[in-house]
Amino acid sequence: MAKVKNPHNENNEDIIFTKKKSTEDGFTHYTRIRNQNLKKKPQSGSVGKPTIRRATSKDLDDVQRLNFDLFKKEHKEFDKSLDMKWTHSKQGMTYFKKRTSGKDGFCVVAENNGKIVGYLCGGSYECGYREKAVYTELENMIVDKKLRGKGIGTMLTNEFFKWCKDKKAKYISVKASVQNKQGIKFYRSLGFKDYDLTLEINNFSK
Repeated sequence: MAKVKNPHNENNEDIIFTKKKSTEDGFTHYTRIRNQNLKKKPQSGSVGKPTIRRATSKDLDDVQRLNFDLFKKEHKEFDKSLDMKWTHSKQGMTYFKKRTSGKDGFCVVAENNGKIVGYLCGGSYECGYREKAVYTELENMIVDKKLRGKGIGTMLTNEFFKWCKDKKAKYISVKASVQNKQGIKFYRSLGFKDYDLTLEINNFSK
């Protein structure tokens, strides 16, 4: 097989000549095949340019879908005490409606190829036993499994940091299961420092 450039091809496309011998006349014939170098369509799960934007009430179902994925991951790997019905419970619904509406707290989503592939929820709270200041918390977040490690989590968090700055927050906190080494490493890379440690006795009454 020979591969040459077509001098009359304005697009400078590759022309592939495939050698083929005819059994009828004994001559060698060539079949010409043009490689049109067509642009490849984005594959499912590929990252083009993710869009990070504030969530709206229309994103409620997608945010809850992703939160349920978060619960399944946390329950399987770190915390068997999680209530797997919470996401779609009355309490969970109220929480996410407030966050996605923008009236109470903060919620941002990551959109890739027209699909919501990540989200982050946060809010502010009072801390009566510490100095008077604005306290904020990154409450929950997750990125679709196929798209992790591509910077989407950092982009989501940076948007949350902007919101915290607008709120003139002095403290930003996030909680993570102590076994979640990868998550803790990620948060530390964003500037979070170890502050508190919660100790717990499981099944104490048994």
